[in-house]
Amino acid sequence: MAGLGLYATRDFARGDHILDYNGEKITINEYTERYAEAGFGTYGMTLNKKYVLDARATSAGLGRYICDYHGSGKKPNVKYFSTGKKVEIIAIRSIKMGDELYADYGREILEAMGILPKR
Repeated sequence: MAGLGLYATRDFARGDHILDYNGEKITINEYTERYAEAGFGTYGMTLNKKYVLDARATSAGLGRYICDYHGSGKKPNVKYFSTGKKVEIIAIRSIKMGDELYADYGREILEAMGILPKR
């Protein structure tokens, strides 16, 4: 899935913290209401059982530019990890300076976006 993309400005080893996912902290209910017509929010990241980080309206949320690996011919090289207080983006393999960062958005969001067929 192609988007704007986010590229490494230095090398990262497996397990390195790359950056935090930033956005507006809102409740899951607020998030659901906000994107009710679309069926999903394009830049939401679950923080914990109560809150979501919505990066749609921020220019400071670099993590929102990480694309899903489907259709890229590449494998995911980062994962999102929620501590409950913040969402960290962690390298899951070695990343060289200049490499694009790819994540696995998960089947549910890819189905909602129409990229994968619904089961």
